[in-house]
Amino acid sequence: MRFLVIFVAILIALGSVARAQASDELELSRLSQSASQAYAQGNLENAVTDLRAMLAILLQKPGEDYGDKASVAYDLAIILEELGRHAEAQSVHPISVREAIRYFGENSPKALRAEGALASNLAALGKFTEAEALFRDILENRGNIAEQDEGVRAIIIGNYASMLGAKGDHTKAERYHREALAMKERVFGLGAEETLRTLNNLAVNLENQGRTEEAGSLMTSLMQASILSDEANASDLADRMSGFAVGLD
Repeated sequence: MRFLVIFVAILIALGSVARAQASDELELSRLSQSASQAYAQGNLENAVTDLRAMLAILLQKPGEDYGDKASVAYDLAIILEELGRHAEAQSVHPISVREAIRYFGENSPKALRAEGALASNLAALGKFTEAEALFRDILENRGNIAEQDEGVRAIIIGNYASMLGAKGDHTKAERYHREALAMKERVFGLGAEETLRTLNNLAVNLENQGRTEEAGSLMTSLMQASILSDEANASDLADRMSGFAVGLD
């Protein structure tokens, strides 16, 4: 009789766990849709709230959800950066890096993308020595990223260039901005948001060097390229928001 009671108790406990898991999945799905909608509408604060709630649920789940944790943490950190809340993002980036390494591997494009975002965060906080060391490690010592994902490498190079410019090394920054621009045009297309961002950053860099005519010419190119951006940006948005859905490819 005692064994029967124990068996029934186990079944009840398993049933409770299953119901809790099903409830979590429904809530994650709801939050994912809400975050995607909020981001698409430009309501970044609501997207942050939804992503924080998603991450809190995922961090309590077992190890097989590492990919989801990496994805949601990355998106949350990036949106916090967009809002200028770099100190808040600083606590989220390490989660994205840790889970991406666990799930995808240390030298995977997604792990390196997460580390590149962390390096950019360090630069935004004025920690240029740490940021440059991390950027250089990613680009020089962490495998051939270009062969795995040239788009990731292009974004990391562009962010590295921005960091160099922020600390006043405009000549070196120009070289990396141009390298990133060439790669982004090839990978994303001329009218894509990523490409336009680097084109704008290069124009600002030239202006900072006193090369006003060259900067003006680039700004003209930027305005012309912006005409092509609507369709490309819709695609970029779909790529960005893929992280909000539970599961990564």
